[in-house]
Amino acid sequence: MRFVFGKQDMLSLDRTQERCWLLPNGLGGYMSTSSAFSVTRWDQGLLTAAISAPTVRVNLVHRLSEELTVGEKRTFLSTQTFAGGASPEEGWKNLSAFVWDGVPAWLYHVDGVQVKRQCAMAYGENLSAVVYEVENRSRVPCVLRVRPLRLSHDRELYLRTGGTLEETGPVEEAPAYPDDAKDGRRPSAKASSRSAVTWTVAPGTREKLELVFSDTPTERSGWDILSQAQERLRTLDTGFRTPEARQLAQSASAFVTRRDSTRGMTIVAGYPFFGDWGRDTMIALPGCLLSTGRFEEAKSVLRTFLAYEREGLVPNLFPEGGAEPRYNTADAALLLVNCVWLYFQKTGDSAFIREALPVLERIIAAYRRGTRHAIKMDAGGLISAGEGSDPPRQAGGDQRLLVQRPVYPPGALLSDWSGRGALRRPGRTGKKLLQPKVLDGGERISAGCAVRYGGGGTAAV
Repeated sequence: MRFVFGKQDMLSLDRTQERCWLLPNGLGGYMSTSSAFSVTRWDQGLLTAAISAPTVRVNLVHRLSEELTVGEKRTFLSTQTFAGGASPEEGWKNLSAFVWDGVPAWLYHVDGVQVKRQCAMAYGENLSAVVYEVENRSRVPCVLRVRPLRLSHDRELYLRTGGTLEETGPVEEAPAYPDDAKDGRRPSAKASSRSAVTWTVAPGTREKLELVFSDTPTERSGWDILSQAQERLRTLDTGFRTPEARQLAQSASAFVTRRDSTRGMTIVAGYPFFGDWGRDTMIALPGCLLSTGRFEEAKSVLRTFLAYEREGLVPNLFPEGGAEPRYNTADAALLLVNCVWLYFQKTGDSAFIREALPVLERIIAAYRRGTRHAIKMDAGGLISAGEGSDPPRQAGGDQRLLVQRPVYPPGALLSDWSGRGALRRPGRTGKKLLQPKVLDGGERISAGCAVRYGGGGTAAV
């Protein structure tokens, strides 16, 4: 879908930067700023690279300071506020439109010069592009000067550009983060720059300009990166009839990433703070991958968690480095069983079911006999959990939990597949994922789980 915000939507700085955008690279890295092209949070930037996919990241390019000079008049295109009373960059006042159509675009008009800026990120690489189209309708030359600002210069950053690169010596600033400040996080930081890029556009001409940032040397063109990003977005909406459905498919793809430690695909719960937690991944998989027809990626995610099953549990967290996964979720394994069932419904992939079935049987057996953290299924199918120094995570983080059983997958699902020979797709008629359970004096619970709190009461979640 195409979202257009005009002057009427940007009457003040707060209104202009109340929206933000994010472009992922499929590794956990991303680009993100506000719709004013300002950074309002410390975690935003124009190249946040995934050093180890998906959650070990480093901010290589925080923001750009952009000045347009027409004749003798200098005007900022970039927008940013600063700590300590420094004068703000107020490019939002020259912003005519912000457009989101899978990638962000800004349109500026200053003294007869039109500037269009677009951003894009290469899929599968720590590689970002900021490209400009400058149309000089004035009678004098105009100069666009762009200065990349970084939070740290500890890691190598490579820049490809057709402009004139000049070493300027260190320039420091303290960008303010109003959105972080109101959440109790750091209100500002220190950023610095050592260089700037300039382009001169003659009167009556139009020029295309580019900046390409990467963590390794590249010859990729920023315009090629933009074109390929737009083409990839078109491939994600195949088969959807409405623009709303196509937008949902595109948005869902942002959370599907590679995980280096397992050499497979995974789903992160959100940017920038959330990783690929086991139960969140299983909850998101049907919508992000099965409904969008990305079956090979779904199978890769399922294989990762099947391979890491231990004592009937699957990880709730894959730590980076050499640390062991954390098996502290009460229901992710059952959600995994359900996802395998949903995958089979969509694909009829009997070979994968044969591969998965021994693990699924171990999961059900472990829940029946009891496993870590006092996780155990009673005779009625109700699961209790909560014991030890690293209690299982579930609704609200409570340590003492009662979780309804997903009725079809653990029971009838395995019986449907028990022959392992001529496997068939389970029928859908009359099947419900969750069966209501009577708890505490006849109260009927039909939500996804029920939590027993310390006082003995039970509440649906």
